[in-house]
Amino acid sequence: MRNFAYIALMAMVVGTSAIAEKITAPGTIQDLPPTNYAVAKKQHQQFDFSIVTANHSYGCRTPENKKLDATQFVVGSAVTFTANGRNGEVKTEKGKTAKCLITRVADTPPVGAPTQ
Repeated sequence: MRNFAYIALMAMVVGTSAIAEKITAPGTIQDLPPTNYAVAKKQHQQFDFSIVTANHSYGCRTPENKKLDATQFVVGSAVTFTANGRNGEVKTEKGKTAKCLITRVADTPPVGAPTQ
């Protein structure tokens, strides 16, 4: 019985991961602040992308084992954002890319919608 429950749980987790659709949308970098996690000598500085697309606003953190040149990702510039489950990728118009882990997703209100 315990094995069946374990297998059923694993099937649910794997099944929902496979269903997650890949979304690619044009967006804008709203903010790119550094985080305070680069304390070990072998780690690189992490950054938190804040990206706004037509339908959603995304928070996405770069990995600690990858170096990122933040000057290549100008705040306010147009990018293409790809979301695939919890993984994200930011690509600039000049072809620079950065992979990141999606930490937050929020709905973007339509233009002209009243705010409360």
